[in-house]
This record gives sequence, structure tokens and C-alpha cells, in this order.
Amino acid sequence: MHLGTLAHTRVAPLVVLVGFALIAGSASVWSTPDPAIADCDRLAASPNDAVAGRAGVAFENLDGERAQEACRKARGVDPGNARLAFQLGRAQQKLGNYTEALALFEEARSGDYRLADVAIGILYDHGLGVPQDYGRALEHYNRAAEAGIGVGLSNVADFYAEGLGVEQDDAKALALFQKAAGAGYAPAYGKIANLLADTHMQGDDTRPVIDAYLAAAAQGIGFADSELGQFYRDGRFGLPADPLAARAHFEAAITAGDEWAALHLAELLVFGRDRARRDRARAAELLAGSAETGAPPLRATALALLAEIALQRKGEEKQAASLIDQALALQPENAVAHAALAELLLRTRDFQGADAALAKAIEAAPDWAPYHLRRAGVQDELHQAEAAATLRASADKAAQGAGLLPR
Repeated sequence: MHLGTLAHTRVAPLVVLVGFALIAGSASVWSTPDPAIADCDRLAASPNDAVAGRAGVAFENLDGERAQEACRKARGVDPGNARLAFQLGRAQQKLGNYTEALALFEEARSGDYRLADVAIGILYDHGLGVPQDYGRALEHYNRAAEAGIGVGLSNVADFYAEGLGVEQDDAKALALFQKAAGAGYAPAYGKIANLLADTHMQGDDTRPVIDAYLAAAAQGIGFADSELGQFYRDGRFGLPADPLAARAHFEAAITAGDEWAALHLAELLVFGRDRARRDRARAAELLAGSAETGAPPLRATALALLAEIALQRKGEEKQAASLIDQALALQPENAVAHAALAELLLRTRDFQGADAALAKAIEAAPDWAPYHLRRAGVQDELHQAEAAATLRASADKAAQGAGLLPR
């Protein structure tokens, strides 16, 4: 199913809040025996403070209430410590107290804790407790970038890559992402790879794209392995179609924590060309966890794939229908759910209904070859030979999913 474009968007504030834990670089000094300050550091330190000498706490794992309590106590011991103000700000942000967070980040910035400029920029970038203002966000990101902070450089690059408040400029974005990577901000490696892939033109050398994803994967960027798996699955960017290599990269991506990789692997295990290597039981196991947790697109896609598995077994149409209903309730435009609905409707020879469902799937995921081929088969049943031929030609031209087409 068409999963790739769902996985790596920038726009959702929740994603940015998770990403906020990936701020890199600062000028702080980490040396104190005081237990109150040590508790604040343990519960609220940024994992990417370059001088920290410790792992820090990812934003999604931060316990806002405990961190708030600890950092308030720490500030009682050392009220002028800018790092502690920043860390208390992280706790307040996690609790949704954006006004308090902004005041603390401003205090930290006044104390020359440059990482705070990124935090302030994120609030303005996504309108968290303040009106959304790309100009002010970019101003703060630039301050951090000028201080050599990797995430600041990366966020400025995002603005140029997307044309947010500035003229869109891929070359400038790439240069800034490369500087961010050089400053130690690991996520920039993935951004470099995505930008090179997105701007690649037919006839261009594919090696820089592959090398960039390999470099990102070496930095532990899970989605890089997931992308490489898709390239091997379909034989894209100059790589051979190799389902074993695809599976190895999907497994590596799962290990690295990419939440979509389990769905890519499950899809390969259910629909892969090599029938001898199909494994519905393992696929269902991979999908079960994703169906219960995560963002709605992830859950909806997992539920729809579970419905596809159910439809491959006799007598489970009712279970499949329930799974499809759940998927569409979570995300009405989910392409995988509409494709599963089409498969269910074919069980009752409702070709018109199946065709309409596949039309919606193609509308949501126009580059996914299997949907075009499935709809061609339905058009055959409707005795529409010309439409079927057009859809088969579309399947041949579609950019993704070739490795899941029948031979």
C-alpha cells in the first residue's frame, strides 16, 4: 500500500513537539554536585545539548509534572542558571503551558543559552501559545544558526526548502542541511537525503541519493532504512529489485524506531511477488501494535492492512468489514482503507462499488501502482476494455509499488 508519503511530514505541531527534543548545541556548562540541579538535568535536559555529556530526555518521554517540580527546586538553588530556565520551559511546554514556557525560554535566551532561540522559534513557527508568525520564527532560528547550533541551521533550511516566509531555494536549503549535519545534528542527514530524492530528475545520477540515505541510516535515522527498503522493493533510484534487501532494510528501520517500517514490511510479507516468502502471521503480528497506537494515519493504515489479511482467509468478511470501518473512521481519505473496501466489495461482485472505492484510493495515492492495476481488473469485469488498458499503462508508469505487482 502507499505508505511512504504519510511518514515524514513537517506540518503537524505534535510532530514538531516530539522533534523539539532533537535540539542540538549550546554553550552551557554541566558541572554541579547539587542533587536538586542533578534531578532537573536528569528529568528535563535536552538530548542535544552539545556540552551536556549525558543522554538527555526526548520530548515524547519527558514527564512534565516531575520535570516541572524538579526544575523549580533546582532554580531555587541556582535562580540565575539559564540552562535550568530552559529545562523548566521544556517541562511547561510538555504540560501545554506555552505562556510560561515562552517566558522561561526568553529568560534562558537572555542568559546567552542559544538553544532557547530554537525553542522560541518553534512556538512562533507552529502558533503554540502565540499567533503563528513565520517571520519571528525565522528570526529566532537564524540567531541559533548564526551561533552554529545544528537544529537552528536545519530549521532555517526547512524554511528555504518549503518557501515559508522566504523564497523557496533548494540549493540554499541543501547547503544549510549540510552545515547542520556538520554541526552534529543527526536528523539533518535524513533531510539531506529527502531533499536530494525530491529534487532528483530523470537522467540524474542516482548515487548521491542512495549515498545520502545510507549516511542517514548510519546515523540511526530509521526512516532512511525504510526508504532504502522501498527502493529495493521496487527497483528505484538505480537499485535492483531485491525483496531480501528490502526486508533487511525494513527490519533495520524497525530496530531504529521508524513506526512506518513495520507496515512496509507487513505489506511485503502479504503482497510480495515471492509467494514462498509471504508470511501473513508475521505481518499480522507487526500490524497489531501499530493498529492500537500512533497517529490516526498510522493506525488507519495498519487496520486496513489487517483487513486485507482477513480477506485472504475464508469466512472473515465480517471481521474485515469491521476493521475497514475503524480505519475509515480514523482517516476517511485513507487510500489503503479504500483499497481494502474495494476488495471486500468484490466478494459480493459489487464491481461498481469496488471501482468507486479504488478511484478514491488512487485519488489519495496516485503514484501507487497496485491500485491502478486492481482497478484495471475491475474495469475488465465491467467490460470497459479501454479504461482497463489505460489503468494498466498508469500502473506501469506509477512511481511506487512495482515490487508488489504480480509478475
